[in-house]
Amino acid sequence: MDIIQRDNKYFLQLANGELELTEQQVKKRVERGDKLHEYLKKLEKEEPQTPAKETKPKTAQSFITSGKYFDNLIREFEQIYRVSEDKNDAAEKLIRFCKNAITKLHHDRKNPKTDHVVIDYYILSWSRVISFIQSLTEVEPEPQAEEAAAPEKAPETPVDLTKQLLIIQLMQADGLFPISDALQGVNQDDVIRLIAGILNSELDLVREGLQNSSAILLKRDISPENKEYRINMLEELESHFELLPYSNIISRIKLLLKLYRSS
Repeated sequence: MDIIQRDNKYFLQLANGELELTEQQVKKRVERGDKLHEYLKKLEKEEPQTPAKETKPKTAQSFITSGKYFDNLIREFEQIYRVSEDKNDAAEKLIRFCKNAITKLHHDRKNPKTDHVVIDYYILSWSRVISFIQSLTEVEPEPQAEEAAAPEKAPETPVDLTKQLLIIQLMQADGLFPISDALQGVNQDDVIRLIAGILNSELDLVREGLQNSSAILLKRDISPENKEYRINMLEELESHFELLPYSNIISRIKLLLKLYRSS
């Protein structure tokens, strides 16, 4: 969105008119917008190439975040798990390590001088590491000569991406994750690119996933086929957020579960 100067005043150009800004608001908007765009460009350079038609995670690498720290960490955790004699015990210890890190981050977040957006990103990244460890413990089925066609259980977007976008949208509603803000020079495309960089996913998949997660949160297009899937998804999120001090998010999930179960 453009800002024009007229008669020593500043005006933000909107689709349905214009909004007058103070000089301080203009300066702050430009500074915040430049910082976000600089970060998005950095993510764009680091984003790895992925097959255009790949819509379902095939390896552990699908869980790796765009940050090098979590990239290296998740590989190290996988090695520890693979060489452990008692894999269940190893997984429990690794998950406990991640939860301790999340607890410390929540403690740091209480300090008003800390960058809450960055801390929330790290909390989300640690949560993805936990999901990765949990995926290692899943038993893969033995190959069959003829596999029966599996019933359709989920929408077109991968289940893991839908769950991650549900988490992000719940955090956005509670002011814990960036949203589009015309006064700050941040539009919806900027937010989508930020999410795609964090989740290491394609922009089109993120847009499609946001539509599916929004349908779950707004109780749209409920059918007998997707009702049980949505309830299971919300129950998983409830168990995750009950470990965190976000009472508003927990209350919203409980209300959604009540409405879905009674519908």
